[in-house]
Amino acid sequence: MLTRTRWGAILCMALITAAVIGWTAVSAGTGEPVPHTEPETDAPRVQIIPLRDLEPWDTDPSAEENWGSEWGAYQAVDEEDMAATLAETTLSDGTIVRLYATAQGLIDGAFSRPGEGWICFVHLFRGGDLGPNYADGATLTAYEDVMGRDGFLLRTDGYHLEAYDYWYYWFDEGGALQVLRAGTDPVSLDMDGDGDEELAFHFDQFRSAFSFYFERDGHIYRAELGSGGQTRGLERDESGALRLIFAPSGTDQGETLCALTFTGDALQLETGVSWEEEAQTVSLALPDAGEQAVWASITGPDGWMMDGSGDACTQLLHLLQGPVLVPADEALDEQAAYSAVLALADGTQLTWTMDPQGRCRFSSLPGTYQLLRTQGGSPPGYCYELLALYCQASRTSRDYQDGHWTGGSLAREIAAGMPEKSS
Repeated sequence: MLTRTRWGAILCMALITAAVIGWTAVSAGTGEPVPHTEPETDAPRVQIIPLRDLEPWDTDPSAEENWGSEWGAYQAVDEEDMAATLAETTLSDGTIVRLYATAQGLIDGAFSRPGEGWICFVHLFRGGDLGPNYADGATLTAYEDVMGRDGFLLRTDGYHLEAYDYWYYWFDEGGALQVLRAGTDPVSLDMDGDGDEELAFHFDQFRSAFSFYFERDGHIYRAELGSGGQTRGLERDESGALRLIFAPSGTDQGETLCALTFTGDALQLETGVSWEEEAQTVSLALPDAGEQAVWASITGPDGWMMDGSGDACTQLLHLLQGPVLVPADEALDEQAAYSAVLALADGTQLTWTMDPQGRCRFSSLPGTYQLLRTQGGSPPGYCYELLALYCQASRTSRDYQDGHWTGGSLAREIAAGMPEKSS
């Protein structure tokens, strides 16, 4: 069992990093800035931020009360009350997870363990005046080996701003449901080089704050940078640990860069880092960024094809605006690759094939290339996992039939028929 401390531990780097690069940090759970001193002119080049004093992160779903879907509180559900199924997936142990609508037009999520009844675990839509419809555009898929756990992933974007929340659910050894919430561009990475992967997110321009979960002595912890920035690169040091090269928010092009390294017990922050993008970067010829994609298909390694999702069109085209590419040293792994076709509003099509190592091939560019990062800073592993997610979601969502989009959103149609409640 994981220790359940209500606010867990967001790493507050205020007094250290603010003194080095003038950031504002956010304290654990309060959302309020932490005062800091003016930058020291003789600040050392390397700062070590210990992580031994962090408290375990609370993985009980009831601790995540700040999103509009609300906590479902393990309510028993009669399957006869499920008027329509929106999405469903079955885990390797036989657990069934389902997003469904009630006869009253509400949308919930529930699971059924093998041989047991249905338990509601989340409310996704409560009515027109009680928050957005988190079921509209949501994806429900199974996942394996995220921080050593298997479970199901619920991705939501209630306001349709491409500010996705990723909810990684699993059942602990005692059978209790647990969850980790990630945002924007989550990816599993071995950050300290010990062979075990952490779950990191918010690489893309640090829209919130670069964050990652790590495990120590059977407990999960969360570390979070207290300010924004933009990822410029990822590289391994001599020990195998990952160095995140980034520019803090508010700095100009050509600015002094910083590097962050996780060592397991501490974070190492370097300032004044000298770093340049790899030579021979190439540009991907794309239409104007304002061009719209009207159709997309993604074919997976097993031949399954997702066909026609509007959300996938928009997000995949966004990833391909200004990616950093270099010629690949090795051939693309065809057996593990996903291949996406984007049809644009001007009638042109773009094909993008990518393997797990980030090697890519494009219809508009001869040769094979290594993706280093997206324009915003997301790593190649996230891009590959996003292709996989859309492909897998077309198997579980009732908005698809045999992988082909039906052209609508069942969640949106159900919400449209639910009148707003009067005050």
